Amino acid sequence: MIKAIINYNDINDEFRRMNDILGVLQYKYKNIDVSYNKVKNKMNYL
Repeated sequence: MIKAIINYNDINDEFRRMNDILGVLQYKYKNIDVSYNKVKNKMNYL
């Protein structure tokens, strides 16, 4: 089982792009558990 935690801002394009990538990964590997963590402040990325 691979656990992926995605930190994202409230930006629709960014979220859609990540979903596309994760959709491919989940389809290919089947055992990926994905959870999302909404970041309120972009500085949390650094």
